[in-house]
Amino acid sequence: MLILRHNLDVMHIEKNVCDNIIGTLLDIEGKSKDNLKARKDLQDLNIREELWLRKSTNDKFEKPHATYTLAKEECKSFCKFIRSRVHLLDQVLLGGPVFPRWMFGTERHMGLYKRYVRNMARPDGSIADSLVVDEAMISKNILMNTKEYWKKEDFLIQMLSLKQKEEFPSWFKRMISQLRVEKSAMVNDDLYSLSQGPLE
Repeated sequence: MLILRHNLDVMHIEKNVCDNIIGTLLDIEGKSKDNLKARKDLQDLNIREELWLRKSTNDKFEKPHATYTLAKEECKSFCKFIRSRVHLLDQVLLGGPVFPRWMFGTERHMGLYKRYVRNMARPDGSIADSLVVDEAMISKNILMNTKEYWKKEDFLIQMLSLKQKEEFPSWFKRMISQLRVEKSAMVNDDLYSLSQGPLE
């Protein structure tokens, strides 16, 4: 049995569930999906006539109350119910820190990628081309703006060469000896003799 049954993504719970469902139930302006466009769509589809927009006396339209939206007292009861019944906090705690699991970073990158699209017939190509250009510019800036880079390069190469000279012989000897014990076909007598180094 899984301890963490639901790996809850904070952003999608906040934005999709709360904004859409709760916004519609509580009839929150700007958050509810039951807006003027939705009511006009009902009229265009010729369904749910009781929810169609009605013209008021001053040439404005009013939206009839829907059965799925809560009255003020019902809203209060609903909020109390949510507080007392839903235990998402336990699941969030089991999931550990939120920042490795949330989708804010991914969604922000998706917004950036959408701005890269120039050819709507080939959006993936536009994004790929723009990313290649971005990576090239970032690499160029790193190399050109780091004045000490070229001075340090020779030093790093020397340090790596020294480390290789110190550690490679022992590593090579150990690996070939292990392969010989395992009777690997890759190790012949010449390679084994070479790996053992000069006779002391």
